[in-house]
Order: sequence, then C-alpha cells, then structure tokens
Amino acid sequence: MAVRVVQTDERFSHVALSGQLTQFGVERMTGEILTHTVKRELPTIIEMTDVEFLASAGLGLLASLRKSLLTIGAGIVLLTPSPRAAEAIHASRMDMILPIAENLEEALSILGIDA
Repeated sequence: MAVRVVQTDERFSHVALSGQLTQFGVERMTGEILTHTVKRELPTIIEMTDVEFLASAGLGLLASLRKSLLTIGAGIVLLTPSPRAAEAIHASRMDMILPIAENLEEALSILGIDA
C-alpha cells in the first residue's frame, strides 16, 4: 500500500491510496495517512483508483477516518474507487456512510467546496 498526496491547501486534503489495503499495509501506513488527513482537520478526498485489493482492515481504516473527521466537523469522500475496491465497499455496505464520487468536481461538491 502507498499513500500519495495529490493536493493540500487550506480548504481540503486530497490523498491517493494504491496497492493492497490489507492488514499489513494498513498497519504500516496508518500514521502517514493520518498525517495527511485527520491531523490537518480539513475535509478529505481519498482517491482509490489504484487500489488493487481492499480487505476488511482497509475498510476499517476508512470507517475510522470517517469517524475522526466527522468528530472535528470535516467530511470525507471516496474518489473513483477501482472496480475491486468498489465491490468491497458496496458488499460491506460502507457506501451507505462513505460517499463515492466519480470525479474531482463531484467530490468537491459533496464536501461543499467550490471548485
């Protein structure tokens, strides 16, 4: 699993996850993910285009990010999950609590941010 900062400014954070979000990957990268998301205390876009596999640990991480961000009044949206990641998100019903956007403009709109 890898984390790449796509964009950060005073309005939002946008990070891209790639690889396999398994227990090992999540344990190894949680600190970095938190640094670029929750610790910034801003609405967050999690791009998932290059996520090859999304295990229960990855789903747990997303739920934890959502909870932490909502606690501080910031939203979260998932951007263009890969077909395999989207399948896991839908099968787990996480799409009921984590909005999914098909493009950046839609993600910003969901978060209430002007493009």
